[in-house]
Amino acid sequence: YGQAVACHLNVVASTSGGRRFARVEALISKISVVVPTRNRAASLQLALAPLSHSGFEVIVANNGSTDLTSDVVSSASAREVVVERPSAAAARNAGAQASTGRTIIFMDDDIRATPATIATLAATADREDAWVVATLEPPAPVRSSPLHRWRAARDDFIPQSVITEISWYQSGLSAMPRSLFDDIGGYDESFPGAGLEDIDLAVRAREHHQRIVFSSNVAPCTTTMQARTSKRSGDERAPAPRRRSGWQNSIPMILRRSW
Repeated sequence: YGQAVACHLNVVASTSGGRRFARVEALISKISVVVPTRNRAASLQLALAPLSHSGFEVIVANNGSTDLTSDVVSSASAREVVVERPSAAAARNAGAQASTGRTIIFMDDDIRATPATIATLAATADREDAWVVATLEPPAPVRSSPLHRWRAARDDFIPQSVITEISWYQSGLSAMPRSLFDDIGGYDESFPGAGLEDIDLAVRAREHHQRIVFSSNVAPCTTTMQARTSKRSGDERAPAPRRRSGWQNSIPMILRRSW
């Protein structure tokens, strides 16, 4: 995996118009993958498997799990950061704070991403100096369901190019230079559960004149059926919508005042 990722990064650097990296291996060591999780040991094991020998720094932010999450993290040779207070935002912030990479990758515990996908995301974030959002794709049984087909038909987001600037953000699988993350202070931990903190982050990133882009050169990453089709006991996280209109972007500010 380590050599495969190095070769992939070399191809990305030489064919995408960006600067060529002098030492690809050094870049790999500067990529940190942060995976927040809560009582999802089985799903987490699947998510970590492709990355166990990638050469990336992999940090699992254990958000108060009571299952076998710690055992899964240890067997995958990843690093564990424990965050007791149930909060997706707090877990992501703690994982980012514990990481050392120049580029941070946030990956949900129900995502199956290859090292090549992570490498492409990191290289794009570095080249574009922007937050980069990847495509998330449910497994085949979910894609064929009537509900998913209906939702897909209503989705009016169509990428205009390989790199499309967007106004929304979802942290299911995303990348950004650490400098951008630090500049806005990370996620707002005042939001409970998950979802709203993504919208708020997009608002604050734009206020700081940071770019958020959708990269269509990153292969769609598969999510697990369990994670995206049902609400899990003890886990309030839910995927953020793919697109937000202008008035919806004000919702986090309103809710923050009500709390």
